[in-house]
Amino acid sequence: MYTILLVDDERSVIDALTMQIDWKNLGVDTVLTASNGQEALDYARSRPIALVVADIRMPGMDGLTLVRHLRQYSPETHCILLSAYDEFAYAREAMALGVENYLLKPLSLEEVEQTVKRALQNIYANRSGSYLAYANTLLRWVTGAISREELADRSIHFGINLYLPEYAVACISKLKPAHISNYLERCHEIFAKEISIYHCRDEMNRALLLMGGSCLVLNEIHDKLVLLAEQESILDCIKIVIGKVVADAMELPQSYLEACSALETDMLFAADSNGAKALPQSEDIQLILHERNSQMAEQQIQKYISTISESYDQKDIIQYFQACIHTVLLEYPNAKEDIKNQFVQRQKEFESIIARYGLRAALKEVLLCTRKLYFMQFDKLSPIVQLALCYIWNNFNDGISIREFCNRKRINPAYLGHLFKCEFGVFFNEYLLYIRISYATILLRDPNLRIADIAEHAGFASTSYFIKCFKNSKGISPARYRVEYYHVFLNED
Repeated sequence: MYTILLVDDERSVIDALTMQIDWKNLGVDTVLTASNGQEALDYARSRPIALVVADIRMPGMDGLTLVRHLRQYSPETHCILLSAYDEFAYAREAMALGVENYLLKPLSLEEVEQTVKRALQNIYANRSGSYLAYANTLLRWVTGAISREELADRSIHFGINLYLPEYAVACISKLKPAHISNYLERCHEIFAKEISIYHCRDEMNRALLLMGGSCLVLNEIHDKLVLLAEQESILDCIKIVIGKVVADAMELPQSYLEACSALETDMLFAADSNGAKALPQSEDIQLILHERNSQMAEQQIQKYISTISESYDQKDIIQYFQACIHTVLLEYPNAKEDIKNQFVQRQKEFESIIARYGLRAALKEVLLCTRKLYFMQFDKLSPIVQLALCYIWNNFNDGISIREFCNRKRINPAYLGHLFKCEFGVFFNEYLLYIRISYATILLRDPNLRIADIAEHAGFASTSYFIKCFKNSKGISPARYRVEYYHVFLNED
């Protein structure tokens, strides 16, 4: 167990960090707080502190000065710095001092938690701070949590090439810790002369290979990774998936998400699975799942089924059910085992229904079963989180926010935010954005609606903000999306 010290002159920041992060789960038994550098230094002189999380700009002794003193009095103490200013000069100096990482305000509590987790892992493994900062930069790059400007600055420091014509991510799961280092080192030996390659681990402890080069041939890369795994005698215990090739360094998260999605599907259902059949109009499934009224949901199901092609067979219906369940898992990522058990139990039933009653009857049963599974997970949530979810489903297009909801229900926003994240897997505002994007995707089918209309109907404050959020989610603009997926042509972008 570890002792950490939080240092910031803003009380709200200290409160958010102490209240909304599950420190015990991270292995921290004591959380100390200080409002300035001198107070923090006094703590460090009186007791061993594993990790200091400090703001850079504070009255009296600033964060960088604090780190310099800590290097004299307590060189074993690791440090993470916070700043409200996007000035990489601070980051450079921080890295020179061996700081673990440099995070920008307003803080993402999820990012803070993951950074602290990795810092404590590094303390345990006695790794250097510079390596953590490098690995953290790669992880933020591949997950889309870093701006182009900051990544460009850090790439100079770490020797990352951001100006190659193509990039892709290889995701390697189930690789045992004892094998990770050697396997990744061998990967570098094999590919270094052909492509740029970097590696890190994600929050699921999966090994990631970030690759850049010209004319990346994914089949050949995959074959080489498999051959290497065979040579290392670990082929039977790992899974290797490579995401799509992207043409810009900042599009790398798209490749990562595709690889993760393929891994999740294969690991959930079967080792020899080729993945679920693409689900047509998957956003409609969300609407069916979110409808609390059973009668209204059944009407939506009937309407939806009328749009489904008849070109399915018994094998397809199982994959269809698998795809429906994937929609559930997007919202309940912690329910994998429950969902897997239900999937195994019901798949033979659907085969029988098809043979006896036909495709449409089977599809209806699939959707009703998916709703049942969805609300089985919903019912496990605390009443306040259930209430928050229903509020989002019913009001997402009205410009709502967590603060508005909490004011109505007289709930502390920090408490709800923490509870929502713990139980549902994402923060309130992240889920709200997810629902708005899904609804906007449905609206894009209507050729009579312009992008500005869709932004307004989906609850976005402005058209520009909607386009930005949509691009971050889907990888392309709303206008391009409706052309490529719905073949709707309008003179706008």
